[in-house]
Amino acid sequence: MMFFLVLSLSLLLAATAAPPPHWPLYGQGAVDLKLENVPGDLAAFVDINGDKLTDMVFVDRLKIHFWIRKPDASFEIFRTLDLAAESQNITGLSVYTVLPLDWNLDGKMDAYVLMTDGGRAPKFTILALEGDDNFDLHLKWMSSQPIIREPIILDINGDGRFELLGENGDVWFGNGTFAPAYLPGVPSLSKHHSSAWVDINGDCQNDIVFDVVTEDGSRALEVWLWKPEDRWYHKLPRRVPLTQATDYVTFADFTGTGTNDALLVQSDGTIHLYENAQMPLCQSSGEHHCRSNAWLCTPDPNFRLGGYVLNGTDPSEPIVYRMGQVANMQSGDAYSPVIVGDVDSNGLPDLLVGTTTGACLLWNLRPSHEGLPPETILDCSNDGQAGSLALIDIRQTRADDYHSKEDDKTGGGATGLVIMIIDEYGNGHVYTPKAPQSGSSGKSITDEVSHQYYIKALSRNGACDKGCYGVSTPGATFKITVLSISGEESVRTACPNSVGPRRNLGLPYAYIGLGDTNNYIPRLALGYAGEQSSWVSLVPNSFVVANPHPLDDPHQWSVELAMSPSRYLPMIVAMAVGALGVLGFFIMVLDVIERKRETRRDVEQFGADFLGA
Repeated sequence: MMFFLVLSLSLLLAATAAPPPHWPLYGQGAVDLKLENVPGDLAAFVDINGDKLTDMVFVDRLKIHFWIRKPDASFEIFRTLDLAAESQNITGLSVYTVLPLDWNLDGKMDAYVLMTDGGRAPKFTILALEGDDNFDLHLKWMSSQPIIREPIILDINGDGRFELLGENGDVWFGNGTFAPAYLPGVPSLSKHHSSAWVDINGDCQNDIVFDVVTEDGSRALEVWLWKPEDRWYHKLPRRVPLTQATDYVTFADFTGTGTNDALLVQSDGTIHLYENAQMPLCQSSGEHHCRSNAWLCTPDPNFRLGGYVLNGTDPSEPIVYRMGQVANMQSGDAYSPVIVGDVDSNGLPDLLVGTTTGACLLWNLRPSHEGLPPETILDCSNDGQAGSLALIDIRQTRADDYHSKEDDKTGGGATGLVIMIIDEYGNGHVYTPKAPQSGSSGKSITDEVSHQYYIKALSRNGACDKGCYGVSTPGATFKITVLSISGEESVRTACPNSVGPRRNLGLPYAYIGLGDTNNYIPRLALGYAGEQSSWVSLVPNSFVVANPHPLDDPHQWSVELAMSPSRYLPMIVAMAVGALGVLGFFIMVLDVIERKRETRRDVEQFGADFLGA
């Protein structure tokens, strides 16, 4: 009996112990995502029907196709919207991107659609689609004049509705109102800018980061912080300079410190990192100049981005992490050259880079102040074999330690790639769209079941208490604390759909890898619409669905948990049930024996009493 109990306990501990590091993609080849005859390009992710499964949006010129994910992990067509039938004023235009969200705060999925004329200097037209109770979308309004820069999706006044911010501070509201220079003082945006709506100072409220052209013609990042006291954005006095070679900027917690750092991708394939340095997490009571784990959303007014103090005039020197150079990087006006996602769930985002010969995955990035020498070449071509998917292992810090691994043939250059975690087991998928020449369906390179710990967090928009389905909600900032195996506590952050509309393919939820831990999540904080709330003692490998309702009373905000148990759980349950069955059998046998002994004892006692009488 003791053997079965010890065996069950051993299996339980083995399933909950910290997993060893492993290659993020196990090399099982192309795993079919069951996307058959997909039309057009992947444009967005969304939970259309509120079943907590990740659905997909595809675009094909003037048609928008919504595909839903079924419980058996397959996909099927759900709706197709033909914009040509909605308006006759879009002749000569095609869909550039789709931003599915609830812009009128009625609990139903709406969408902003960005149309382009496809010229060398493209112009954009905005369409607002409104959803109904049948999950159908209808054209509500379209912009009267084309614009030359992609707008930024944001909540301009913290009311939970989403607007589009254009150049010169122009704002398009969901009801069709256009307000010129609504946010005065916005500078000229750079061509194909990488502006973002993301938390920069650590208060869990999204700020605006503009990718601008300065007065002397150079490029820079200009930060406008959200101020809760007047519910408005205020420009910081200093900018972060960019080089003219900067092709794209994206934001994520690359250093695993709970702040959103800036990743700079240069046109020559060089990758730089500007760290967002803020006050650390307090490790003991009584510490000063640090964040308490009970107040994760305390702002740091003296944060440094790339070494620059933006909230003052003190002299500062730039601090740039050089993370190497990717050969043959492929980019385009409609595609970001680098996609960010934590494939191996170690808590540090990985980079998926499209090259002229395939896709390159840079994983287990660990930036250091020394960084990598600028001449370091991350060879993603796998010795020049065209059409290969080369995976680069960069766990080491010396250039001669790099090595690549071929896992799959993609059939040419890679564009429109995306890292996504769409199943219920935390698996990291690399989606490679169909090649125009082959017409084959999209594939995913993935392992079977993730052995890593993670948390998925989705925020609804607070439109109602119950019944509203979970459309994508930009602007939600999550922070969590993580306990390492040694007991050290750290903080991580993630912002779903935080970057601009340049085909960002942002996931509708935050996915945060927990790395080396075998403990619960001490605290999760959510900042949204100018308010914040937090919860304690969450279980790893959970899907957290937060509902910030009502928006102005965070004390009533709630979370729902959808567990994602280990694949060993059925075995553990079976062993536990078996052990309990064996134990119950022994108890039953012992009970029968004891009853027989008591019966024999009673008979003997009765006989003795009878003879004595």
